[in-house]
Amino acid sequence: MSAYPKRDGTSMTFPLEIFKEILDHLAFDLSERDKIQPSQKNLKTAMKDLSLVSKGFAYICQPYVFEDINVSLLQLGRQDCTGATTRLSNLAAFIDENPHISLKVRHMEGMFDKEYHHDGAWAPVLHLPSLSSLKLSTIYIARPRRSSINYISTETEHPFDSHSFGCQTLLDNYLPSSALTNLTLEFMHNVPIVTILSSPSLKSLKLNGCSIPSSFALPFVHAQTTGFNLEVFHAPNSAQVPLGLLAYCTRLEELVCDRSSSTPSNPVNITLDAENDLPFSNLRKVQLGGVGEVVDWNELYRFAEVQQQHDSSVVAFPKLSSLAIALNSNLDEVLGGPDNLPPISKMFKHAPQLKAVEICGANATLFDLRYLKSCRDHLTSLSLQWSFLSNSYGMIEVTLEDALSHLSTIQLPALETFRLQIYLGKGAYGVQDVHFSLWKLARLKKVFFGKEHQFPALQALELGVVLHVVNYYDDDDDDEEEDEEEEEVTVEQLKKGVVEDQWSFAAHKAGLEKTYTNYLTQFGLDAKFKYTVEVQVKEV
Repeated sequence: MSAYPKRDGTSMTFPLEIFKEILDHLAFDLSERDKIQPSQKNLKTAMKDLSLVSKGFAYICQPYVFEDINVSLLQLGRQDCTGATTRLSNLAAFIDENPHISLKVRHMEGMFDKEYHHDGAWAPVLHLPSLSSLKLSTIYIARPRRSSINYISTETEHPFDSHSFGCQTLLDNYLPSSALTNLTLEFMHNVPIVTILSSPSLKSLKLNGCSIPSSFALPFVHAQTTGFNLEVFHAPNSAQVPLGLLAYCTRLEELVCDRSSSTPSNPVNITLDAENDLPFSNLRKVQLGGVGEVVDWNELYRFAEVQQQHDSSVVAFPKLSSLAIALNSNLDEVLGGPDNLPPISKMFKHAPQLKAVEICGANATLFDLRYLKSCRDHLTSLSLQWSFLSNSYGMIEVTLEDALSHLSTIQLPALETFRLQIYLGKGAYGVQDVHFSLWKLARLKKVFFGKEHQFPALQALELGVVLHVVNYYDDDDDDEEEDEEEEEVTVEQLKKGVVEDQWSFAAHKAGLEKTYTNYLTQFGLDAKFKYTVEVQVKEV
């Protein structure tokens, strides 16, 4: 049994194995802290310091230090990246000299502006057998050519070979690995989506700000049977997300898609097997929609619609419990056509087990809450964000009174938590001229606190009101009289909530927040559930 010597080497203390147990226990505790506060990096910092105590401690602690490594190589406008290449060479040499370290590396992160050529010295970081998480970012830097001073390079200077190093090389090396389970790509063009999804062990794929080719070859039968095991797919700010291709991932449980979706140029035709689950039938959490974008809802439930022709009890999302939808651009998805129900309504018909729903976006006030009827017996959490800042609906005008009146007719017997965020004020276009008058919110009392309210199981109501106010105090002196007249009207509507001689926006803001908070808080004096109010005033 080995022992840990004192620094003078004259006597022995505890065996090294005991220190290893202690340090492993400490590492576990620090890793749990890092899950709560990832930016702190408690584990890596502590293990770096402890690895300097002795060679024995270094052998125990260094694997924790190198669980997470960074292999970024960026020029960022400099003539060369000597510092970065030297650091990477040193890292690769250290891993090569300490083989036990290569077995401990779990996560690798890298940012590149091209594929770099090397002499083989970096090979150790291309062969990490335990690597389970890979995050790659790409950025293209302008490089002048003799023929053009505005040339932006989007091609590699060297063809991919055994001595290439960058995003593509790392993908090629680790996608076939049986250890890789998590992949994150940022700002990458022409993501090889089929190759990635064909990875046999990949469980989580996150694409941030990426683009996917609008057409691609469909996966081979072998790839469909060995790959497409994805369970989590996130694509924030990414274009051309192929929902049709994700249908092959029958184990998919979590889907986030906030930009446009597309299908390949040749339609995805999936053979429905009665022994296998329907595409998307294992989804448990879905977040869809984004600013100015449209989601192809039909691509998610069209397979179930086909099956319903033979069995009316079939639904597309039998396990879906959480659904968040941002409604911003296309009115057809909310209102439908003259003869058809809107596509969004079918999402709820196909998800009878929904427990949590969030509806937000500029068109959220047009959402018909009656669509929740199919899941009302299980719905325990509802979050609505209503905006009355401007009319983004063309000729359709929805007022706060209309929205509250509609809400008062909806019965949700299982609802326990309700979050309602209301945005009021003078919008940028002044179309929805919602004045700052408290009586417009009076109906809230009847909806939630009246004897006939429709939420018998309610345990918590979180009400937020955001008032967008024009700051008249910064205008030119020529308009001073007009500004004061407008301010007097506002003060009158607030029932003298702001002292008239406090002519400053800060005082006006504080008065608005205090008046609205007091008014809304008194609604729930006798409430049998937890009731919280938050009022904000924002300058426009």
